[in-house]
Amino acid sequence: MTPDLSPAEYRALLDLLFIGDTVLHSYAGDRPETETHRRALDKLLDQADAYGCGDWRERRDEGGWGFTERMERESRANEWLEDFEDRTFWEQLIQRLADRDLRRRGEAADGEPDAAQQRRRRLAERGYAREFDINGLDHVELARPLHGRQ
Repeated sequence: MTPDLSPAEYRALLDLLFIGDTVLHSYAGDRPETETHRRALDKLLDQADAYGCGDWRERRDEGGWGFTERMERESRANEWLEDFEDRTFWEQLIQRLADRDLRRRGEAADGEPDAAQQRRRRLAERGYAREFDINGLDHVELARPLHGRQ
């Protein structure tokens, strides 16, 4: 199956492929279980010249195709990844702090939280969200100093 794509649609597909490839290989590198994904990416990047995107891909030392620095500069994919990472960081921090506070007060749910527990969690999350919106991490301190610091 070969989709009928315009050059703009192909560039949009490359954005999606870059994001997916970055997420898949960011921390673990190339893994045997992702070889099928790598082959599919190579097949799609093989067609880059036909869509005027040959300068968005380059041969990798280990074989196959990779994305060029030019693609990373011209595409908005990195910007979207950074936005996603930033949003994920704050959401996870807020959720984990709210859960920690509920556990400390003995208000955490053992199983599925009831309506009151959900409400308390939402209130705690809103409080942290408001604090971080206003002050970022400026008011965050560790209860114990790190090793070697006073």
